[in-house]
Amino acid sequence: LRVDFPLYNFKPFFQPRINATIKPNDTWRLNFAWGMYNQFVSENALQDIVWNYMHIWNVCDDELIPYLYSQHYVTGLSFNKKNFKFSIEGFYKKTDNISLFMTNFETDDTDIYIGKSKNIGLDFYLKTSLKKHEFWIAYTLSQTLEYFTYFEEPVYGLAPHNQTHELKAAGILNFSPFFVSINYVYGSGLEFSRFFNEEEEII
Repeated sequence: LRVDFPLYNFKPFFQPRINATIKPNDTWRLNFAWGMYNQFVSENALQDIVWNYMHIWNVCDDELIPYLYSQHYVTGLSFNKKNFKFSIEGFYKKTDNISLFMTNFETDDTDIYIGKSKNIGLDFYLKTSLKKHEFWIAYTLSQTLEYFTYFEEPVYGLAPHNQTHELKAAGILNFSPFFVSINYVYGSGLEFSRFFNEEEEII
């Protein structure tokens, strides 16, 4: 059980976390985890009138900028032999009190909206050794959704940083006393959209 006390208000934040592991034998392992998390310094988005994003760090004061709050659920299965390791892990994360600073089109002022997000996905990991050389490959399939109070409909939509696929590969070639490392990262790209008004023209 974790408890945080921010010094500027000394309000207690209780964050229980549970982790369990089942080991039916020496090679297989099943993991379960759940936890509550608060964050007191957050990276928030600042959006201008043409939908460009810039991110800024803010100290949360629970008044203008609320504390971030999230719950994480994780379940994983792993197999581990001498020269081979494989794991698959599913995750679901909910985050509340996300702050978004947006330029108002009509007044040119900055409005603050509070939102929440959902993140769900699967992580795959494979590691193997060939003699003295080691190789890794990891793949993530995920979706990130968000909802803010300015949305026209009360439904979640794809977050700007949603990335469906990410593939990572790495290796270390051992030619002792020399070592050669290689790595590769592929991402499917981020969501990009524009909002148009029939009376406006964006150049």
